[in-house]
Amino acid sequence: MTILDSAQPTTDEHARPAPAWRQPLLGGAAGAGVGLLAVLTIVGVVGSLAPRATVDWGAIFGTGATLWLLLGGARVAADGLLFALTPLLGLAALVWLARSSARRSLPATPTRWTYAAWLGGYIAVTLAAVALALAGPATPVWWSLPLPVLGVPALALALAELPTGRWEPIVRRVPRLIRRAVRPAIRTGALMLGLGCALVLLTVAVRIGRVSALYGELDTGVLGGFALTLGQALALPNLGLWAVSLLAGPGFTITEGSSVTLGHSDGGLLPLIPVLGALPGKASFGWYVWALYLVPVLAGGYAARRTLAEIPRLASGRTKVGSVAVTVGLTAVLLAVLDGVAGGSLGDGRLADVGPSALSLCLALMLALGLGAAVVVARDWWRLRR
Repeated sequence: MTILDSAQPTTDEHARPAPAWRQPLLGGAAGAGVGLLAVLTIVGVVGSLAPRATVDWGAIFGTGATLWLLLGGARVAADGLLFALTPLLGLAALVWLARSSARRSLPATPTRWTYAAWLGGYIAVTLAAVALALAGPATPVWWSLPLPVLGVPALALALAELPTGRWEPIVRRVPRLIRRAVRPAIRTGALMLGLGCALVLLTVAVRIGRVSALYGELDTGVLGGFALTLGQALALPNLGLWAVSLLAGPGFTITEGSSVTLGHSDGGLLPLIPVLGALPGKASFGWYVWALYLVPVLAGGYAARRTLAEIPRLASGRTKVGSVAVTVGLTAVLLAVLDGVAGGSLGDGRLADVGPSALSLCLALMLALGLGAAVVVARDWWRLRR
């Protein structure tokens, strides 16, 4: 009996290794599915338990899928109106989930096929969300779908793989002047965005009474209030960009004919969004408010210092000036692109253009950051001359 049993082939001897693409494929699907499931759960709970709600699960899940695509950068149309406002903190969460999935599911030595499998799994779930969104009252606009379908997973994959050094041959094709400026530009952009968010939170704290009054006027209930607060929290970086534009000079608009700059604030009928209650009414500000313009100027000095730290001290002045100029330009472009992704439309008419102008923000930041950077570069040049 023992001899017969030992002669029998075991299950392990017949087992074949799983295809290399299977785990990346499932990992990519999980990277998209976790975020989608979380949004569907929140929308399902709020939609089914809200007062006076009529439960239509097709519409509820369709709305949840649409909101998930909105978080990924899609634009949404409803009743002929275009909504283009992507909560940047939600977008960052989706990228983080996808990046974590890529790091866990890709093999130690990935190939083009495993990359394609991971992207295929993510894209498949995203397309399923698009189909589900068609059942809701608001639907994604087709020309905006490349960002949630392709842009989010591609960015997550790059963030997962670049630190490993496996893409070094591709990275080295980028001009050295740009490679040297990437890290200081990201740090300076993060600094400016963080300062903008801090200014928003400070303003909300000062005018918390008006913000609370708007919550009372809306009468959303506990679940509605939770959903509204969560949405505003996810949009905090968006408001931080508004504050950055304010600090840099151009300011931002809330509705048609209503703007906020360092010199004045034009009131007007604002959307019933509680956080907007922190905005000042119609007023002209004193000259001293322009001292806030020093914030982006000082940030430009920081950008120059970080860039010069990447360059040999005895490098030529042309190299230093060129590198710092690229850092300043790249910082401004990154924040402008971020503002473009964030969007700025809550419908049509007076709400068709909300927030700062990406082009004006870019040009103003180049000027303000450039002033501070020029001072630091000139000081460095003078010290070497002595």
